Amino acid sequence: MAANYADMLQRIQSVYLAVAAISGIVALMNPVAIFLNNDQAVTLGAFTHTAPEGTDFIGAWPLGVLWVIVIAGLGATILQYKNRPFQMKLAMGSAILLVVISGIQFLLAYMLGTALGDSFSTNYGWVVILPFVATVLVVMAKVAVKKDENLVKSVDRLR
Repeated sequence: MAANYADMLQRIQSVYLAVAAISGIVALMNPVAIFLNNDQAVTLGAFTHTAPEGTDFIGAWPLGVLWVIVIAGLGATILQYKNRPFQMKLAMGSAILLVVISGIQFLLAYMLGTALGDSFSTNYGWVVILPFVATVLVVMAKVAVKKDENLVKSVDRLR
């Protein structure tokens, strides 16, 4: 049993997927955008925003929920090391959700900026690049899983 987990940890795709999941956790803890006015700062995070009461904004919860789904999906992808075809499907599903997260970040920032008015300037945080980085890592993991699957198939053909 312990040898199976050691096999899982020795595969490079597990490292790629773990780093992608960690980037998601970091994204949950840091603001996506900061809106500045002369005397006021409003932040937009994964689950929260500090907009004044009465601002017409749907909230930041969709971004946080999607990040949690992606992090859980990446964890499930790591644990599916014995079922490589399913692992590839989970990885591509996570990559698609990461692209959606990229778009939602900017959509929510635009919506909050519009709700606040023209007096606020939008400053995006470094967190906006994390979905792109995680997408690249997940695609690299998928390629590594595919490489493993092809290797296993070629060995099976030799028998």
